[in-house]
Amino acid sequence: MRQIALRTNDLVTIPSTQKIYASVPSSAGPQGNSLTQIDPVAATFGNAVAVGSEPNKLGLTDDGSQIYVGLDGANSVRRFDVATQTPGQQFSIGLTANQVLPMPGTNNTIAVVLANGTSRELVLYDNGVPRPVTSTSVGLTAFSNSPEVIYSDSGNHFTKLTVGPCGAAVTTDISSLNPNVGRNLKYDNGRIYSGGGRVIDPEAVVLAGTFLVPTGGVSLVETDSKVNRIYSLNIQGTTATRVEISQETEFMAVWLIPLTA
Repeated sequence: MRQIALRTNDLVTIPSTQKIYASVPSSAGPQGNSLTQIDPVAATFGNAVAVGSEPNKLGLTDDGSQIYVGLDGANSVRRFDVATQTPGQQFSIGLTANQVLPMPGTNNTIAVVLANGTSRELVLYDNGVPRPVTSTSVGLTAFSNSPEVIYSDSGNHFTKLTVGPCGAAVTTDISSLNPNVGRNLKYDNGRIYSGGGRVIDPEAVVLAGTFLVPTGGVSLVETDSKVNRIYSLNIQGTTATRVEISQETEFMAVWLIPLTA
């Protein structure tokens, strides 16, 4: 096991380079307010690029060329170009981003779940311009492989949202199907996997199966359908955990960061 001491808020893995990018808060010191590159094999840091005030949630485009960074200190989102290592367009979202989800098949459209207390609102942005129709009361969300479909946990039930030119709206709402998301919701190869150990067929809207998760605390799940594996981690107390799996070769990077440190 290789360990690197770095306070981070979120991580994404670039499949083509197998490098990890971390959003680093201002409390991290000289590297604060940056997007920092990490080589998980050599356990070394790369560039730390200043991106703005309090970077937090990250979203990677499906071609791995762009990272969208939620800036909590500025209530905005900023685009980062992986090849040139430069931050680009920044646009206001009015609130902090609970999730940043690039739309499959394009680098210019993202779905952002805005956090306003205990309520959540999903808004789509095209090059920083919001679409007029938003969806409220969403929970943890995930795009399918299609740019027209988003799945969400809304409290104790599962919803399907259809995306159109004006925005996203709920088209299927199944109150009896509780995904028990735990810490995250993962879409992979036609299935929804939850941190609570449930597998949902979202088109048939049925429970397709369950898998064992650690007891106590909250579970975080990652999947790799190419090798038919599910990775589940347990989060307890004040420890935040994030797992990333390379899409090219199988490795898993696990960060354990005491929030009180």
